[in-house]
Amino acid sequence: MRKQILEGHSFEEIMEKCNDIYLWLEEQSWLEKLEEFKTFIAFIKRNKVEIENYYKNFDSSSHTEGMISWFIKSILGYAKNIQLFDF
Repeated sequence: MRKQILEGHSFEEIMEKCNDIYLWLEEQSWLEKLEEFKTFIAFIKRNKVEIENYYKNFDSSSHTEGMISWFIKSILGYAKNIQLFDF
């Protein structure tokens, strides 16, 4: 499933969807989730190079793979929770 998601969506598309989620949460004044998502976005920005490298090739360390797996699951979780878009 993770590979299918990665093949179907570029890093830039995923980041655009992150931005869509952020804006939606802001519009809804969903402050608790907005703060949580700000932390999530900060994580992405701190690890941007590792995430982009993972998208370019799947041969990564298990630590990076676990981090990316968490990243993908988190994006899907936010998307499902607010039903903003569907993968």
